[in-house]
Amino acid sequence: MAEERSYLFQARISEEEKRRIKTLAASQGMTLQKALTAAFSAWERELKAGGVKESREGKKARRK
Repeated sequence: MAEERSYLFQARISEEEKRRIKTLAASQGMTLQKALTAAFSAWERELKAGGVKESREGKKARRK
């Protein structure tokens, strides 16, 4: 099996947001990396199902 490459992902969030996300991840027995990947996967499923409205900025970005 080929080794999967990983890349650095950075985002600016407040210390409070970071602490909340890390606490939630830990409470589920997940690393921060796994929790973020799971969150984006869940968001993608909701978007495809029509459960979350996409922002205007997101629509503009997809059209480019």
